[in-house]
Amino acid sequence: IAMQLAVVLLGLFMDLISITMITVPIFMPVVNALGIDPLWFCTMMLFNLCAATLTPPFGMLLFTMKGVATPDISMGDIIRASFPFFLMDILLIALVFLFPSIALWLPAQMK
Repeated sequence: IAMQLAVVLLGLFMDLISITMITVPIFMPVVNALGIDPLWFCTMMLFNLCAATLTPPFGMLLFTMKGVATPDISMGDIIRASFPFFLMDILLIALVFLFPSIALWLPAQMK
C-alpha cells in the first residue's frame, strides 16, 4: 500500500515517465522479495499512474484538458469535472487490490 501511495503522491509533482524510472528499480526488488506477483503489482502501478495524471497541481491530463477547452472554462472547473474520474480510478484500484484475480485472469488464460 505504501508503494502505491508513493506513486500517487509523486504524481502530484512529476510526469509518468519520471515516476516510473525512479520507482520501478526501487520497488521491483522489494516486490520480488515479498513474493508479490510482479504482473499484479505492475498493473496496480499503472492504475495508480493513471490516477496520478488527474491529481492537481501538476496533473498532466488537467493541463491537456485546459489546452483544448474553450477560454471561458477555468482550471477549477476542469479539476472539479475530473473528480468523478479520479474516484472511479480509486474504486478500480481498490477492486484490483481486494480481488487480484481481476487483473490476473486474462494472463492466466494464455498459459
